[in-house]
Amino acid sequence: MKTLGIIGGMGPQATIDLYQKITDHTAATRDQDHLHILIDSYPQIPDRTAHICGSGDDPLPYLVRSARRLEAAGAELLLMPCNAAHHYIRALRERTILPFLHIADCAIAALSTRCPPGSRVAVLSTRGTRHSGIYRDALQQAGYHPVEPDEVQTAALMRCIYDGAKAGNTAAYVPLLADTVATIAADSLILACTELPLFLPWWQDSRPVIDSTDALARAAVAAAQETS
Repeated sequence: MKTLGIIGGMGPQATIDLYQKITDHTAATRDQDHLHILIDSYPQIPDRTAHICGSGDDPLPYLVRSARRLEAAGAELLLMPCNAAHHYIRALRERTILPFLHIADCAIAALSTRCPPGSRVAVLSTRGTRHSGIYRDALQQAGYHPVEPDEVQTAALMRCIYDGAKAGNTAAYVPLLADTVATIAADSLILACTELPLFLPWWQDSRPVIDSTDALARAAVAAAQETS
């Protein structure tokens, strides 16, 4: 089995969530059946949304540093539990010999098993991921109609992510997230920020929802177990 390398810490709880989901989706009856996983939890990586939106330090050198640490430690396949960080994935791929799983590709592959092309898909994300266009472009190529929250809705999502999940106050922001999501007209939803799945224990919206972290975890397990 391939050794997975996780560029983590963006944020720490999202990294834990990915590791838990990889463990949950691995068919194992004993410790030795689980995957070899290297995690570089590096919370000092500068904020991706701030940089994408025109302020803050460039996270790319930090992402490269993390990728190279994992490469040196023996990782064979890289993944990142941060959607906005995939804004930099082309540059990252140019700076490491290791293959990357792309979280948006994994999420849209999961979407395709549940929702038909032509339907409206709301992308719930940070402002940085929205500006990067990684979901908008991929959804359009797959035949879906991406629905991006407006600025008021995005501001509310940012509060849920930064003041809620990232600050350890997830439960307190459940009502704001529920009210915000209810105002978005779409047939299905993608949780395109890896902090948003932390709200799932309280989730009540009846529409199909794609957890990007879960989709990445499932794809990572499958890729790690592929034979050459």
